[in-house]
Amino acid sequence: MIRLLLVVVSLMLGTAGALACEEYKSLSTDEMKDYRDKLVEQDADPLDQLFAFEGLACSDSPAVRSYAMRAALEASADPIVRNRVVLEALLQRSRIDMEVAVTAETSQDDKEFIKARGGVFSYEVRFVSQDQGCLSLNQYDECDPDYALFIRGATVDISTPNDGLQGQLQLTHANELVGYVTRGRGKIAAVIKLF
Repeated sequence: MIRLLLVVVSLMLGTAGALACEEYKSLSTDEMKDYRDKLVEQDADPLDQLFAFEGLACSDSPAVRSYAMRAALEASADPIVRNRVVLEALLQRSRIDMEVAVTAETSQDDKEFIKARGGVFSYEVRFVSQDQGCLSLNQYDECDPDYALFIRGATVDISTPNDGLQGQLQLTHANELVGYVTRGRGKIAAVIKLF
C-alpha cells in the first residue's frame, strides 16, 4: 500500500525519484512472462500494468527493456502508464534528436535556419536528474532551464543550447512527442521520436 501511494504521488508531482530502477536485475523466464502477460492484458488495472512495466523496464537485458516500453505504450491508454514510459524512454537517452519542419506559421528566417541545419537538431545529454525529470543539454552537473529538456508527464518542455529553440511537445497516439518550438516569432513544428 505504501509503494502504491509513493508511485501515485510521484506521478502526480512529475518526478521520477521513487520510480527509477536503482539497478538492473536478471529476471527469470517465469517472471518475464508474468510481467508481460499483465502488461498486455486488455482489462488490467493501470497500476498493475505500471508495476509490470517497471519490472520489465528494470531488466538487465536491453532487449527486454526496449520491449517493455513499446508494449506498454501499445497496450495502455492510461496516462499513468504512458507518462512513466515517456520518462523512462527519455532518461535512458544519451542524445536527443529533434526533427523540425516548415509550416504555414514558420517565418522566412526560420525556414532558412531549418534548411541550413538539414531539419534535424541533435543535442548531447550531458547530465540527467531523475528527481527533476530533466536532461541537461549544456551543463554537466545541473539542469539549467535555459538549456534542458524537462519531462512533465506526457509533456516535454525543451530549451536548446546555441540555437535558442524553446517549446513544448506532447505525447501522441503515434507514440511520438509532437509540438512546436520557436526562436523568434514564427512557430517551427517539432517531433522527438521515442523509438
